[in-house]
Order: sequence, then structure tokens, then C-alpha cells
Amino acid sequence: MFVERREREWSDLQNRALYLLENVEQLAPREPIRGLHPVLRLWVYPSYESYTAWTIFRTIPNAAPELTIVRLSAWDRPFDSRRLREPLEGAKNGFSTEPTFEVRDAVLSPEDVAKLHLERKFTISLTTARDVVGLDGTSSGLHTYGFLGGVRLSWWQNGPQEWRELITWSAEIRMFLTELFSHQAD
Repeated sequence: MFVERREREWSDLQNRALYLLENVEQLAPREPIRGLHPVLRLWVYPSYESYTAWTIFRTIPNAAPELTIVRLSAWDRPFDSRRLREPLEGAKNGFSTEPTFEVRDAVLSPEDVAKLHLERKFTISLTTARDVVGLDGTSSGLHTYGFLGGVRLSWWQNGPQEWRELITWSAEIRMFLTELFSHQAD
């Protein structure tokens, strides 16, 4: 007897996709970032569009030659949702529970790295909005990595007013990287 498990399969697929967006070094191709370490990850997850993350990798400090690569990883969430939830789409494109990703890498020049102000320091208050409920919209965030520790912050829509400077900086980096990839040959 056939038992349909689409909701469970969708949940598994979504969990796998979110894991891969946070661990882009697990996505092929692995060779361009082998031996590099993540420095910063930015992400934007709109409710009804592809989820996109940009992760900046670098060689360890004082390593020669210095190399900085940004990896764009985008999960085609709408496509995967249709594939698993709409029988005709599933028949056409397959019912695989492996998420559909676009992965692209670009080398950042030292001038590009300088424009990003990756060493910029911020002072923010840690706040939580208790009276806010959001159903649709965009979730964004950033994750810094370091040997002594890292920081992971996420926000919904425009985020807390107290974080405005940090959120603006994050958006500017995302726009710069989006522009960089839009000029890159496929």
C-alpha cells in the first residue's frame, strides 16, 4: 500500500536545505574553497522566493598567497515546493528530496575586500521584540566566524531600530556581492 509522505518529505528537504545554506562548504564544488576559512555569512530568506546566502572565505591570516572567495548559494525553494506538493510538477521534475541549489564562487580582489569593511566594529544592544508577530516577509542575518568566537544575528523585515547601522552595512555588502555576481560570466 502506498502511503503519501509529502509533508514529511518537504520538512526533511527544507531542513537539509537550511543546513546546506549554513554549511556551504558541503556543497559542490568544494575545491575552490578547500583550505579556506569562513569569515562572514550573510543571508536573506524571503517567504516566497529563493533563499540566498553569501559566505566569504579567506586564507588564514598571514598566509601567502592571500585569497578571498565569496560563495553564493541559493536554494530554489519555490521550485522544490512545487515539485513535492504538486503532482504534475513532481511527475515532470521528480519527487527527489534533495534541495535544488545554485552555487557560484567569485574571487574578491584586495580592493573589493577593502570596500566591504569586514573589520568594521559595531555596538548594538541585544533586544527582542516580544509583541511582534510576522507571517510573511523576509528573514535576514549575519554570522561572523573566528577562532575565539563568532556572532550570529538574525532579524525579520527591517529589524530592530537599534541595529540599523549593522543592518544597513549588511545590506550594502549583499548589494555589492549581488552586483559582483551579476557581472560574472556564467
